[in-house]
Amino acid sequence: ALKRFKYYLIILILIFSSCACSPSNNASYSDDYEYLWNELESSYPYFVYLRDDKGIDIDGIRERYAEKAEATESEEEFAVVIEDMFSELGNFAHLWLLTPELYRGMYNHMIYDENIAYDGNPFAEVLQDPSLSEIYEKPETPEEQIDEAEKMFPEVWSQYFSDSDVLYLRITSFDHSLIERDNITINDALSKYPDAKNLIIDIRNNSGGSDKYWMQNLVDPFGGKYKFKFRNYIRKSDLTDRFYWDLEPSELPEDVPEWVERLGLDHCYEIDMTLPEEEKPAKDMNRWVLTNEGTYSAADKFVNFCRQTGWAMVVGTRTGGDGLGPTPVLIMLPDSGLLVRFSAIAGENSDGSMNAAGTAPDVICIKGEDPLDRCLELIRED
Repeated sequence: ALKRFKYYLIILILIFSSCACSPSNNASYSDDYEYLWNELESSYPYFVYLRDDKGIDIDGIRERYAEKAEATESEEEFAVVIEDMFSELGNFAHLWLLTPELYRGMYNHMIYDENIAYDGNPFAEVLQDPSLSEIYEKPETPEEQIDEAEKMFPEVWSQYFSDSDVLYLRITSFDHSLIERDNITINDALSKYPDAKNLIIDIRNNSGGSDKYWMQNLVDPFGGKYKFKFRNYIRKSDLTDRFYWDLEPSELPEDVPEWVERLGLDHCYEIDMTLPEEEKPAKDMNRWVLTNEGTYSAADKFVNFCRQTGWAMVVGTRTGGDGLGPTPVLIMLPDSGLLVRFSAIAGENSDGSMNAAGTAPDVICIKGEDPLDRCLELIRED
C-alpha cells in the first residue's frame, strides 16, 4: 500500500506543478494545519498506539511539521508537507492525503453507484464541495473511471497446477471499478476447471478497495451460508456523528480488550453479516488464501472472513490490517481545499487483537519462505 501511495505522491507533485495554482498566504496553510490536527485529536483513535507501541514521537512530529507548514508558499509545498508527515506516522489506518486518482475512484464509488448514493451522503457532500482544490477533477462518467482502474490494475491471472489439482488466481486489487471485469475472468477460470479440488487466491500486496468485490466475485460463486461477526469501537465526536449517523453504538461491554480503553474508545457496536446474500448449494473445493503485509483494507476484511468462518485456509504473513471498519472519514482542509481521510473506527479481530495492526494467518510463513510454495506443499502433503 505504501508503494502505491509513493507513486500517487509523485503524480500529485506533477499535477501541482502543471496547475497554475495561485499561492495562498502562509497563515492559510497554518490554519489548515491546525484544523487538521484538531480533527485528528478528536476523532483519530491511534495516536496512543503509535506513541506507546511504535515509539513514534507524535508531539515532536506535530511541532516540526507545523514549522514547515508555516514556511510553505504554495499549495504544492503544503501537500508535500502533509504527505511527508503522514508518512512518518506510517500512513497508519488509512491516514492519507487524497490524490487525484483516489478522488476519482471515490467519486465513482460514492456518487455514480446507485446502490450507495443517497441524498445527504456526507462523503458525497465533501467530494462535491465547490471549495475543493483544483487538482480534484471528477470523472465525467463511470466508464471513464473504470477505464482508468483497468489500466492501473492487471486482470486476474489464473494458472492450473495439474500435479496438485490446483487452480491459482492472482488478484491485485479489489477496486470497486473492477468488479464487473474481474467477475467475468474469475467465473471463466472456475468454469474451465470445474472439477479442480483446490483453489488458491493470492491477494498479496492487494491494498483493498470494495467489500462488494470479494463478496460478489469470490464468496458468492461457491454458495453455502456463513455468519461473519465482529466488533467496532469508536470515540464519538462531531465528525463521527456526521459520517456514521446511522450507527447506534452502545456503552463498552465488560469483555473489551485492554487496548480499547487505552486508546480512549468509549462506544461499541457489533456487525453481524450473513454471506452470501442468496443461498446456493455449497461447491466442494478446498480453498486457500495467500497474504502478506501488503494485504490491506478490504482485502484484510476478506482474510478476517476466511479465518473466522473457515471459508479458506490463510497462508502467509500478517496482513497490513484496517479492514474491519466502515469507509474512513473524509475531511476537506478549508483554505487549501485538499482532502484527507483516516479511519475513525477501530475493529477487533476474532482473537481480540486490534485489527489496524494486522490479521495473523492460519499458517505463518517464516522469513524467506514463499507463501505459494508453502501452500502447494501443504496441499501435496494432504
